[in-house]
Formats: sequence, structure tokens, C-alpha cells
Amino acid sequence: MHSFKLSILLVFITGITFAQDLNSLSKPQWLEDYDKLAYNIKARHVNPYAYSTKEQFNNIVMNLGYSLDELTLAEKLVELMRIANQPGDGKTSVNVEPYFNYYPIELFWYSDGLRVEKIQSSMKHYAGHQVIAIDGMSVLDAAKKVQELIPSNENLYYRSKWDQRWLRNADLLHVQGVTNDPATAIFTLQDEKGNKEDVKLDAISFSDLKKIEWQMGYSLDSHLEQTKGKDYNVTTFNEFTIYIKMSHYPEMTIMKKEVESLLPLLENKAFTHLLIDLRENDSSSGEAMQYLAKKIKKSDFDEHGKTYVITGRETFGQAFTDTYMLIDELDALLVGEPGAHNPNNFEIGYSDVLPHSGISYTVAGSTIRMQPSESDDMDKIPTTMIMHQRISPDYEMRKKGLDEVLDWIIKQP
Repeated sequence: MHSFKLSILLVFITGITFAQDLNSLSKPQWLEDYDKLAYNIKARHVNPYAYSTKEQFNNIVMNLGYSLDELTLAEKLVELMRIANQPGDGKTSVNVEPYFNYYPIELFWYSDGLRVEKIQSSMKHYAGHQVIAIDGMSVLDAAKKVQELIPSNENLYYRSKWDQRWLRNADLLHVQGVTNDPATAIFTLQDEKGNKEDVKLDAISFSDLKKIEWQMGYSLDSHLEQTKGKDYNVTTFNEFTIYIKMSHYPEMTIMKKEVESLLPLLENKAFTHLLIDLRENDSSSGEAMQYLAKKIKKSDFDEHGKTYVITGRETFGQAFTDTYMLIDELDALLVGEPGAHNPNNFEIGYSDVLPHSGISYTVAGSTIRMQPSESDDMDKIPTTMIMHQRISPDYEMRKKGLDEVLDWIIKQP
């Protein structure tokens, strides 16, 4: 019992020590971390100088030696981001997200602009409002500022995914000159009647962000409500639709068990629509998906039904690759918003942690082409998925309790 309590105490102390270490790192230690990141990108990336010259890349790190003493912790972290962003792809990145402070709000780009997707429950009456400005700067101008910290060669959906996250990042907003104070900001919000209100928000840590009780601006579609908070779920509705939500890949033991209960549904000719929803999936292992696809194909579901794969701006990594596998193996129809991954792009080839800060990073090490092109000219290679039906997130439909993608699919013969 005493050893167990001691272990818990050591873990707690280690966490505190690590958090303090970033603030106490010396200038040589920071410079060594910058050098290590830059060296491995230049040495291991498949094309490190696609969007900057070798001289420009080297100057970024060299100039830090002159300015480092004047930088805040947030600015030092941003410099890591700038180094990782040089090759222009999202597979080369540093995991600095947990080290920043945030405003207690979640944002989402809809077809009619940026809205408050979620907010802390004590401010629930602001949920669903449009965001007009941050500290007096229009939200479109603020978005341009934070997009400077997003890899330049990624597609619109990758950029949407990240700038809606970074627009609530208190540190990045301040570093990029959007806000006057790194601890507070004024968000100008507009309700459905066009009334505007300035709302002051205070920044909190990444860990405290996870403790918030959130309020959404709309009620989930009744079909999605029963899958809320689940990484993997199978349900049926409308007497002819099988819906599989896969926010994360389950372990193979779980997948095999789930498929056993799924097979009778696939073989039932009353079911004509099979939906595989990958809108929230950016996982790194697709073994479970490959097993699922194999079983679906063996069931001959395609003889009496159609398979739809639903993607969105969070669909990334292995989930993106698996989307193409499902199209090839099951003749699946691709519906929704294109994913955040370029069809012809890079894959992670190397990962490590920086020696002093302990921050993890990845480097793109290979190219992959999933979508054909008539030319090898990079400017003519598609940067988004070719969709069977492109459907943008629609706030007005969601406010009515409908999911715009499910609504469209269910109406198909």
C-alpha cells in the first residue's frame, strides 16, 4: 500500500517537474532542441526544401541564437512550429498543443462563417453564436494570422480544422498580434437576430480545458445521440440503414467480436444502406478497418445494398488512407466534406522527442499517391478527395436536430 501511494506521488511530482522544466530550460538547451528538430527534418524529410531554400531554413535557427533571450515561453514554442512548418506538410509537426493556454470555447467553420460550437455551460446562451471579431480584429483577419502557423501546402480542410482550434489558443492569438493580452480576450459574438455583444473570456490551461462542462449550440441528430462519446458503435435506423461510427479504431479483439454481431445485419436484405462514419477519425492504425472491410466484402452486402463512407475535416492519417481502401474494396460512395489529408502527399517516416523539452515531433519520410493525376506537375495534382457528393456542414440543419450528411444519404434509393 505504501509503495502504491509513493508511485502515485512520484507520477504527480514528475508531471509538475516536467511543466516547470520548459520555463527553466537554458538558452543552450533550447538551441539544441531547435538544432535537433531542424537537423532531423533536413536529414530525414523526403523533400525538406520544397517551400523554402536551404539558406532560409538555416537562417531561422541561426537567428534564434540572437533573439532567444527576449522570447516568452509561448514564442519559443511557436518557433518550434515555424521550423516544423518549413517543408509545408502536416505530417512534419511538433506536438506543442498541450503546452499552450486556451479560451473556454470550441469553434467551427460552417458555410455561413465561424460559430461557437461549444462553450462552458455557465455561458450556454452564447452557444451557436457567430464569431465576428477577436479583440476588435475581424475573425477573417485573425484567421489569416493564425494560418501563418499552419503548414502551407495542406488543403483547405486541414487548414479549417487547425485554424478553428488555434483561434481559441490564447498564446498563439497574442504571439500573432491578434490580442493585446495573453490572458484575456474580447470575442464579439452575434446572435440569430443580428445582435452583437462583446464577451470577455479568460485563458485556462490545456488540462483545465478538458475538465469543462460544455454546452453545444444545437441538439445532436437523434441517430448520432446514441453514439455520443463512443469511439466505435453500430446502430440501425429507418429499417434499412446500418450506421457504423468509428471515431477511433478499436483493438482487433474488440473488432472481431463486433463484426460477429454485424454479419447478420449485413446479410439481411432489408438493409440497403451501410454508413461508415470517419468524420472524427484521425487514428494511426487501420488493422481493424481492414478486417471490417474484408468481412463486409465476404458478406456480399453489395448485392443488395450500397456502402457510403462519410468523411470530414478531422479525417486524417490512416483513416484517410482507409477511405480509399473502402472505395476500392467495396465500391463505396464518398460523401460529406473532404478530409484534411491531401490524396497525394506524405506519410510519417520518423518520430522522436526533443532532448531537453521532451516535446514529441514527427517528420514526413515518404510520398504516397492515392488519387490519379494526368500529370506529374504538382500544381495539377488534386489536393482534396474526389467526392461522390460533397456536403458542407450546415448549422441551420443541425439547429433543427438533423445531420446534413445522414439526411442526404437516407433519402437515396
